[in-house]
Amino acid sequence: MAHSSFDPRALARKPTRSSATGWQQTAFLAEALIILVVLLVCIAVFARLFSYAYHSNQTSSQQAHAITLATNQAERFSAEPQSYLGEQITQEDGYTVRTTVESEETGRGTLYHATVEVAYGQTQLYQLSSARYVSNALESAPATENGEGGDYHGQN
Repeated sequence: MAHSSFDPRALARKPTRSSATGWQQTAFLAEALIILVVLLVCIAVFARLFSYAYHSNQTSSQQAHAITLATNQAERFSAEPQSYLGEQITQEDGYTVRTTVESEETGRGTLYHATVEVAYGQTQLYQLSSARYVSNALESAPATENGEGGDYHGQN
């Protein structure tokens, strides 16, 4: 058998430390700190963007709901303007719907003007103006078989 030479002093050698190793550690820590600062800045920017997006979404949702409430009220006014004369205030889902209707007599009928305002808390979100003309002939038209007022088509 061949005899191999084993040197136990090779295991006991201390690794030599060069000045480059200390510099590399310092550079690594500096890079890590820079990356950490950049990461924190990015997180702050994204948090602000998400906050702005959430606020914009809430405002948009309130505005859309206010438009729906105002449109529905204007349609109800258009169906029967006489029943909305004066000012009416209703509450719905935390929104305040204020309807103001004025009438203007003309020679052959009545012109009704309505203003619908929708507010949430103290903030007015939407305002809608509408008008409806009701002819005197329609108001005095005889009822049809189903009890509704007849339509006025004029004379030929």
